[in-house]
Amino acid sequence: ELEVLGFTLNEGGPGMKVLGSDVTGYDQEPTEVRSVGTCFSRIISEAATAIINVPVLKDHDLAGLSGALKNHYGSIHNPNKLHTDHCHPYVADLNCAQLLREKQRLIVFDALQVCYDGGPAFSPGATVPYGALLLSTDAVAADAVGLGIIEKLRADAKLPALMSLERAPRYIHLAGEYGIGTADLELIETIEV
Repeated sequence: ELEVLGFTLNEGGPGMKVLGSDVTGYDQEPTEVRSVGTCFSRIISEAATAIINVPVLKDHDLAGLSGALKNHYGSIHNPNKLHTDHCHPYVADLNCAQLLREKQRLIVFDALQVCYDGGPAFSPGATVPYGALLLSTDAVAADAVGLGIIEKLRADAKLPALMSLERAPRYIHLAGEYGIGTADLELIETIEV
């Protein structure tokens, strides 16, 4: 996939390393945190000293929202096992992992174009130019703000609120309850530049 996007793979030569988990592999022993047992990519567990999480803001047909918290399904070997019950509580539980909490430093949320329905695949009829990047050090707050954007776009399109649907991203508030970050919009300071 990296090569298809125009990257030159570089596992260890001079310059920037460019590689995927299929090359580095996953931890030998699973990490168990709350309801989740998983092996992290060795890129996350061994190579990275810090993580900049770069999710794309979009609707998700199972999880409600694909954002900063759910983006870590790309950090593990078994995301397919964590999609039942609309990814609840699994997304929140995964993000309790000490490894992620210690290394994740910044969220750069791509909201240049936002898919508000029919995601996570590209849904041209429900994708609009939004023209924003959301920066945060709090993944829960980033997802709460992102959810607010999607809810507004859904209301404008006369679609039901995600939070009224069975696939509501309940894991965002659960992550806030766990103390991973802040899910309450009243407590999140947003600064527009």
